[in-house]
Amino acid sequence: MLGLEGVYRILGVAMAAVLFGVLVFSIPSAYAVTTVTWDSASHSIFDGGINTFTAIPQFTVTDSRFVGVLPAGQQINVLVNSTSDPTGITLTLTESGTTGSFTGHVIFSNGTGLFSTSSSQTIGVNQPAANVNPNAVDTIISGPVSFYGIQVFSTTDSVTGTFMNLTETGKNTGIFENTLHFTTGPSVNGSSISVNGGDIVTITDISNQDVTNEIATPNPNAALGAVPSQYLDKVDVVYNGVKGQTILNSGGIPGGGGGGLIRPGTVLLGVLGGSLFTGVFHPPSIGNDYLYPYDNGITINGKSFDIENYSTTIPQQVLKIGTSANFGFKILDERGAYTISDVVMYFHFKGDPSAANADTWISWDKYRGTITHDPNKIFSSTSVNTTLNGKFMHANFMMIPQKTMPDSSLIMRMWDEKLAMGDVPIWGAIVIVDPNSPVYVKKIPTDQYGDYVTLENLLQRDGYDVPLLLNKMHTMHDIYTSIDINWVYDKGVDKLSMVESDKSGNLLGTLVCNLTKAQMQPTVTDHNYFLFTTTQLNRQDVSGEEEAKLVEAQKAVKLAEEMGLVRQSNFDKLYP
Repeated sequence: MLGLEGVYRILGVAMAAVLFGVLVFSIPSAYAVTTVTWDSASHSIFDGGINTFTAIPQFTVTDSRFVGVLPAGQQINVLVNSTSDPTGITLTLTESGTTGSFTGHVIFSNGTGLFSTSSSQTIGVNQPAANVNPNAVDTIISGPVSFYGIQVFSTTDSVTGTFMNLTETGKNTGIFENTLHFTTGPSVNGSSISVNGGDIVTITDISNQDVTNEIATPNPNAALGAVPSQYLDKVDVVYNGVKGQTILNSGGIPGGGGGGLIRPGTVLLGVLGGSLFTGVFHPPSIGNDYLYPYDNGITINGKSFDIENYSTTIPQQVLKIGTSANFGFKILDERGAYTISDVVMYFHFKGDPSAANADTWISWDKYRGTITHDPNKIFSSTSVNTTLNGKFMHANFMMIPQKTMPDSSLIMRMWDEKLAMGDVPIWGAIVIVDPNSPVYVKKIPTDQYGDYVTLENLLQRDGYDVPLLLNKMHTMHDIYTSIDINWVYDKGVDKLSMVESDKSGNLLGTLVCNLTKAQMQPTVTDHNYFLFTTTQLNRQDVSGEEEAKLVEAQKAVKLAEEMGLVRQSNFDKLYP
């Protein structure tokens, strides 16, 4: 039996335990503070990729109830979801010591985002420019100096990765695919990427550096996950009734290059798990969808044109300063026009026509409306409006030119909310001229030469050599009997264009030549007449001798005329 002293000892221990419980649990819970914060209020959907020079997006949960509580390294579960996937994923975070601070990481996936270390997936690009032969199935050879194709990196193989050669899905489709395999062994160029569980895998479109990111499973890092999401989604971390949010609204211009628009994703065709390729979302198209072909894909100022291939040439259209221009595009998405999220019109290229080389573009964004990038102030106003009709979106781009522009191709780029993107290049489509400029000579009559001379004088006044294009055209007679000529003289880019159209205004063709500054050259006298007779004369041929004398006399007279001693007319009197 316990003595009185033993009873007091037990009661003292019990009271101490109760007091400790009150101090540890009751008091902190009364003042518990929970916060959820992201490392940035906004992110790009490309963040966290291997060799994309961006950190893995990070969020931090703090819960004051765990501060100073042993054991260290407590764990909590948090929900991470997005606008596209409200169900989301659950991550398990581990406390840093006894700080009450928990850190998690995510990547933003445009699909499943999780693939086992032994899985295969079909990847591809929509690359019309690589569709070299419309009558054959083309291939893309990927490599360190390739313009097109795919390169894949992983956390395990982050230095070289693997290049994927791609094969067109059919004649003239412009869509190229291959099967990517995950392997725990070494990477095999053109086939497999080496991965370990928990690796981030980045699939890169070589042409514009767009990427999609994935995670290889089994993933030992319970605090790292892939969240299905897309451009302009809100991504939330939810814990204990508290929510922290980031928005996917940062990146580069559509398709690559500088500027301020987000690129909504690579041109990957629905990266899928397993060995079968199913559920592909075809990108939006303009009259060139092989399942739903249609006419009148493009209308420019009331004139309709068919777009049958993934790249095409239409008669060049002449736009005029101060006159409104209207471009209408009939865009198809087989899942419904409501899925189209962005349409961009690129022109005024620096170098080869590509989205990355365009310094002027007009964009329609489903959420932000019209966005114009016009550093050269080519247009005084721009606007875009859209209407939906079943599978078709009718997008009307309206603009008023205020500066001349040399002939330019167009590239139309469209994508949907599944990040499927399509390009439609339209070669040499437009030119902008100033109808009031003295160097814009409109409707030159075949018997009039004065405006043509004015153009030559302007070129010489500005210090340019008269180009060969003008030197060959001594008169409009017998050449242009039913054609109008428009001269486009652009000192800014040192070019002269001759635009030809018939009397109805239909464009027939454009000739463009480069202008070069004239160089001061010393005067060189042409002494070609000092050529000596090389044929032996026959003294019996009296007429031949007389003819030779006449030739030599002519040379002498030319020399005398050059010296100012005699005029050619005097010689003509002597030798009529």
